[in-house]
Amino acid sequence: MNVFKILTAVWCLLILYLSWNPGIQVPEGFWDNLPLDKIGHFGIYSILAMIASRGFTKWNNKLIFLLCTAYGISMELLQYAFFPGRYFEWLDILANSLGAIAGIILIKKLIT
Repeated sequence: MNVFKILTAVWCLLILYLSWNPGIQVPEGFWDNLPLDKIGHFGIYSILAMIASRGFTKWNNKLIFLLCTAYGISMELLQYAFFPGRYFEWLDILANSLGAIAGIILIKKLIT
């Protein structure tokens, strides 16, 4: 089995773990004006898309994007339905989707 397929599954479990735990509290100050949460979503889903692209090489980029985005939407819905103190946010889905696109583009640039 391709190691990147295993890494994709492990990364999905990490996202699940982070999604069900309380958000990280950032101290007041400079960081208040930065959307750290959205940057985190972007980065985590960029990595997911890169790993999945390497693991599932026979899948086209559209499918990788759709699956990463669907996973992100699923996590938002699970947070809303099952995890107290966590909320559904459209901007998180946007950050996840943009991160997936960036990850696909980046891995394509790195490989070719």
